Amino acid sequence: MNLKLKLLLYFIIIFCVAFGAYFFIANKDVAWNTYKDSEYGFSISYPSNLDKTISLEKKEFVFGDLLKSVSFHTLGPGNVGVKIYSDINFENINEFLEIKNNQKENVRFEKEKEFLINAVPVVVFHTVTVGPEQQEEHFLNEKKAVFIKDGKLFELWTRLDDIEEHEKVWRSFMFINE
Repeated sequence: MNLKLKLLLYFIIIFCVAFGAYFFIANKDVAWNTYKDSEYGFSISYPSNLDKTISLEKKEFVFGDLLKSVSFHTLGPGNVGVKIYSDINFENINEFLEIKNNQKENVRFEKEKEFLINAVPVVVFHTVTVGPEQQEEHFLNEKKAVFIKDGKLFELWTRLDDIEEHEKVWRSFMFINE
């Protein structure tokens, strides 16, 4: 291979690597929007590259009635959402997890951590599936933070590749009518 061709090839490789690194870093620092819900008195922040969908269709679940679902999503791996349930049939989050864990034989929900939002205890968990040969698959990029306030169950779900963004979403949740 002659020298000019080698130099051109090196230049193309360096350009591609530099452009890829720039694109990755530029997309890493995406702006965030805030959604405010005056009906249920909360706000939550989400990456601005996600589109908003609001569902008011009431549905009954084993653990309560779905009042509202707000989700922010892309066609890719980014999803954030809030679901609010009323008429819940449990006293605390541990009972909720027990109900969830008894719903499907090959799925369980594993508690990861606990923290407070506006002095309300929150539990974070992720889904674990068990395959036919008892191999486990942990979905660590998909998490749910749940808590009970005023007789309603709030479920903040995140499906994000960047673990730090899960925390940012949860920590952004605030009650605004207090």
